[in-house]
Amino acid sequence: MIHNVSQASDVLSASQMKACNVFMQPNYAKHVSGKNYSVIYVYSGTYIMPVQIIRKAVFKYCVFLDEPFAYSKEEESAKCFLDSVCDYLWSKLGVQWVNQTPAYAFFMDYPTGAKHIPFGSHVVDLANDEEVLFSNVHSKHRNVIKKAQKDGVVIEKGRTDKLIDDYYNLDVQTWNRSGRKSSGKERIRRQIEDLGENAIIYMAYIDGEAQSGALYYFNDNMCYYMHGANKNNPHIGSGNLLQWRAMMDMKSQGVRKFSFVGCRINEDENSKYHGIQRFKERFGGPVVEGIMFKKVLNPYMSSLSCLMTRFLNLKRSGRFALNIDVIDSEIHKWPQ
Repeated sequence: MIHNVSQASDVLSASQMKACNVFMQPNYAKHVSGKNYSVIYVYSGTYIMPVQIIRKAVFKYCVFLDEPFAYSKEEESAKCFLDSVCDYLWSKLGVQWVNQTPAYAFFMDYPTGAKHIPFGSHVVDLANDEEVLFSNVHSKHRNVIKKAQKDGVVIEKGRTDKLIDDYYNLDVQTWNRSGRKSSGKERIRRQIEDLGENAIIYMAYIDGEAQSGALYYFNDNMCYYMHGANKNNPHIGSGNLLQWRAMMDMKSQGVRKFSFVGCRINEDENSKYHGIQRFKERFGGPVVEGIMFKKVLNPYMSSLSCLMTRFLNLKRSGRFALNIDVIDSEIHKWPQ
């Protein structure tokens, strides 16, 4: 039987809360809550999982914010739990569909009838010695890291206004290269303020000019490379050195693993994602493969939402088209 609470600590002990990753923590729930957004924790006798409920006009849908956390030894499969959660969300809370699961999450199964694809992330085990970790880094990455150090690239980290400003300026340049807009300085600032000690910005500079930046979420279990930004034509190796320094800092703080977040399985070598994934892969972390999924609970309301999205896109861009997510763009590779 599925229940829900407003705080994970209502179900989990203090030691179990420590065993959860950053997306189960109350400061993350605060960050993703707001006027039309709320977070609940759904649980059974075996698993607990954070769910963001979103209300927009006549629509009510949700995001599974993280993979289920097994807090007891009762026998229940992850699939059974996810099926029960979907039934509960529709029958008890009126949720109409489950949006695509996040790129950082490691779901090992999917609800019955969900649209799904394999998806993963490169994860480095920080328990290894620094020498071993560096030897696992691809030789081209090692070479440019050494070059950046020799050239005087400086890495700064923290949560200061200066770092937020500098990261935002690079974020604008990064999105401009794709013809899109930055999510804004206040969104970056809010991540830092809401997550507190569980979020940090790293910046790479040469001669005082910002070259590369990254925003990480972390706790003792894992550090997640959530967002990155680069100036146009950054100094060679600045981003590589930044990631290496972040990995070593996390290791020194006792963080167990480092996730580069997001790896399309069997990606097209001609796509824009290939270079990004090769950059992540070359830090030596194997792919931890899971499943990305989404599920319709109320076909009528889901179809109505899709139709409205098409009309909005027609008004904005002149194209009567849906917004294509990762699942829709990749599912042709994986016959269901």
